[in-house]
Amino acid sequence: MVREPLANGYLSGKYRPGAGITGASDWRSAGDPVEAQRRLEVVEEIRRTEVPHGMAMAQWAIAWCLQHPAVSCVVAGARSVEQVQSSAAAADLDLIREDHPQAVVP
Repeated sequence: MVREPLANGYLSGKYRPGAGITGASDWRSAGDPVEAQRRLEVVEEIRRTEVPHGMAMAQWAIAWCLQHPAVSCVVAGARSVEQVQSSAAAADLDLIREDHPQAVVP
């Protein structure tokens, strides 16, 4: 079972490097801003190199977790019916490339 497949929201697609996390009600805004920017830069690299064009990053992250053979369930929070539907649809995506570290080699 995978908890936090969106890395505490960093993989939600909501945050970008340079923009910061500034919402007073967002618990991430109380953390180290340098570390937050480092994480956002890593997320941006993942977006550029791994997430297929036009796919929502959150859906990709959930599908990526589900591709691991040891994972039977992904627990993702949702704030709307649309987020639940998007998360559920991630189970149908096939994201593993032949050169991906999780690809099964016959």
